[in-house]
Amino acid sequence: MSRYPTMTPARAGKLIEQGYGQGKGLDYKPWFAANQIPSRGRLVRSMGVTTGRVMHLVSELEGSIQLMADFDPTITDQNEQFLLDPPLTVAIARRLGIRHPRQKYTGNLLPMTTDLLLTQESNGLKREIAVSVKYEAELNGPKARRVHQKLQIEAMFHAIKGRPFFIATDAHVSPRQMANLRWLRESHREGASVLTNKQRDAFCAAFLAQRMTAKTIGERIDRASRVAGLPAQQGLDAFRLGVWARAIKADITQWLRLSAPFIPSTDANLGVRMPWAA
Repeated sequence: MSRYPTMTPARAGKLIEQGYGQGKGLDYKPWFAANQIPSRGRLVRSMGVTTGRVMHLVSELEGSIQLMADFDPTITDQNEQFLLDPPLTVAIARRLGIRHPRQKYTGNLLPMTTDLLLTQESNGLKREIAVSVKYEAELNGPKARRVHQKLQIEAMFHAIKGRPFFIATDAHVSPRQMANLRWLRESHREGASVLTNKQRDAFCAAFLAQRMTAKTIGERIDRASRVAGLPAQQGLDAFRLGVWARAIKADITQWLRLSAPFIPSTDANLGVRMPWAA
């Protein structure tokens, strides 16, 4: 049996009435939960740092791009599996002379979605950014023509809505950077150390005050923890929070391991190249 639920017009209408694929912040409901749609690899459910809710992502690549969005301080909200208004996508497909997605066997219209709709606030300006997540193999493989056709519909939809549209691929993702970001995100996990801003700032100041010698990250954390009067685990979480907040500018293109040397960065995003960067 297919894991993809039969999409009848009645079912689509009911889901829209119930608010799926709509909303903002904690009230947002993805069009489909991760276990209801076909995945490209491993289904990913993770607690969003920005959203404060469980994010439903349908590939490991989507999980990586969402993690990058969490790390971007200009991103203030994220909507995954964002519903595109069906009457408008149908009209766009007709205008472009492209077949609109339909469910196999039944021929029922398939509502289209965008993988991530991001809200960005920077320099006093607020905008929405649409991001489609695709593997390079999808864009260049045997079904590439159909993939690009659907991207055309999606891009025109967001152009009509006045949103910039970006395609994020595995070319934007570095396994080392993703491992570092996942390690840093541990400081936001449930049960992580609860630190006051004063404690975190004291730790960061002590960490940065150390001379740039051959000391490892772990040794620098231990020393800064003692100076700030923090237990070892709290010191580790203070370091991760400090890097996440850019209070400690660590080069994320290099391994962030306790046994590795601390290498500073002068880049605003610590070496992470955001797919939606201007």
